[in-house]
Amino acid sequence: MTSGKMVEGSDTSPSCGVICSGWPSWCIGLHLRGWNLKIVIHKNSLWVSYLASWFPTAIIIDIKDVLPTFSSNGVDHWFSDVEPPRKLGLWHTSICSIPCLRRIRHVPNSNWKVVRHSLSHVNAGGLTDGSWSIYHYASHEGYQLKVANSRPF
Repeated sequence: MTSGKMVEGSDTSPSCGVICSGWPSWCIGLHLRGWNLKIVIHKNSLWVSYLASWFPTAIIIDIKDVLPTFSSNGVDHWFSDVEPPRKLGLWHTSICSIPCLRRIRHVPNSNWKVVRHSLSHVNAGGLTDGSWSIYHYASHEGYQLKVANSRPF
């Protein structure tokens, strides 16, 4: 799933949305890996012009402007560095997965499964010693995240 293709050999890139509060690292990483970035919901209006110029095909929405009638049609996966606001209703849609940098406190649908992954910047090809966790929520078993080191040693 890290390559932006759900099945090896497939030419179809899955669609995704991103919820971010500051630096749009998910957006940049997903775009560089070939994902189809459709919607970006941000919590910091300082990034609007940057997001619009860097990702011209994506819909950019301030989180304050999200209405209860929000529709994430066409988005298969949501990536987030904050807990997704309940008003998005992501748990009650047909999306496949929600990788998040925070453990989500309110998951109303018990059909969702969660797996915690520990990642290291050095093991992913970086130069610093940072490490973090990703909580991957999947609507069913077929969308589990597989984490692999990209360093050859």
